[in-house]
Amino acid sequence: MAATTGISKSTVQRYLQAFNLKPHRVETFKLSTDPLFIEKLRDVVGLYLNPPDNALVLCVDEKSQCQALQRTQPMLPLGLGYVEGVTHDYVRHGTTTLFAALNVMNGQVLAQCRPTAPASGVPGLLALDRQGRAARDSMCIASPTTTPATSIRRSAPGWPSGLRWHMHFVPTYSSWLNQVERFFSIITTRAIRRGSFDSVKDLIDKIDSLRRQLQPLVQASSPGPLPPTQSLKSSSDYAGELAGQRASVRPGFRSAGRAAPPPMPARRRRPITPSALIAMAQPRA
Repeated sequence: MAATTGISKSTVQRYLQAFNLKPHRVETFKLSTDPLFIEKLRDVVGLYLNPPDNALVLCVDEKSQCQALQRTQPMLPLGLGYVEGVTHDYVRHGTTTLFAALNVMNGQVLAQCRPTAPASGVPGLLALDRQGRAARDSMCIASPTTTPATSIRRSAPGWPSGLRWHMHFVPTYSSWLNQVERFFSIITTRAIRRGSFDSVKDLIDKIDSLRRQLQPLVQASSPGPLPPTQSLKSSSDYAGELAGQRASVRPGFRSAGRAAPPPMPARRRRPITPSALIAMAQPRA
């Protein structure tokens, strides 16, 4: 940057510090392109806050390609002054697919690992649930790419034939709205990513052991009263409000709605304002 602009490196550093710019950092994002994003969001959140009476609300999804990786050397334990160490190379023993269903009412998680991702994976998992067999209606929250609703209705053995299934799909690119993703995140960080497995069975045993420790995943509580209904806003309205908020952010704030960074420690020299920096960068006659 200094070579391109023709100013000194120290001046560039003061520019970056004054405007709180961090060009070495990059954050990923993915905006939903679903035209019914607001409607689906309100539908799923409404089930979380106020589920129907005598109904079972399940969040289902699958985590495919769970790899059983064995590190080539033993892992170095955590110690004073250094973090846990693992080798960058590994031996891949195979993969498994993890199916999970989270009961929103009590926080219980049904999970099962299978070698592949068959079409009957989610229905076979739901067949393990005994509480759902006594319910009249079942509200199934799933991603658009999960098992279709028809296969769930037809392939859940042991469930009553008169059970009414109601599918509620989260918006596209919005799997974070599905609460079972929290279970997948814990499994990934605590079992899969930081482990060394000599077989697929070893990986499955580790996942099952951690799942039993996490029961229930969330503390069940009675839902409180819902806030008063407000008029729905379209996605374009929210985008316009967000653009206006970002335009009004002062230098030093990362984004709208976030707190300002902590103040810089006191220094002996006089602080340089952005206007002074701009004047310093002007070429002299």
